[in-house]
Amino acid sequence: MIEWMRFALIVSVAAVDNVVSETVLSFGITRDLVRDRLRWQTIRRKLRRLLVGRR
Repeated sequence: MIEWMRFALIVSVAAVDNVVSETVLSFGITRDLVRDRLRWQTIRRKLRRLLVGRR
């Protein structure tokens, strides 16, 4: 009986660890994508101002 409880505890800890690490990785990737998109929007806006200013 104790062996099954120990096995269940190990499996549940491994599952929770996997879910948490995947969640953290997903949030990190999403944050990086948002930062890149905002950076490119800023660059496009500045280039558009430069190009419109030359006309």
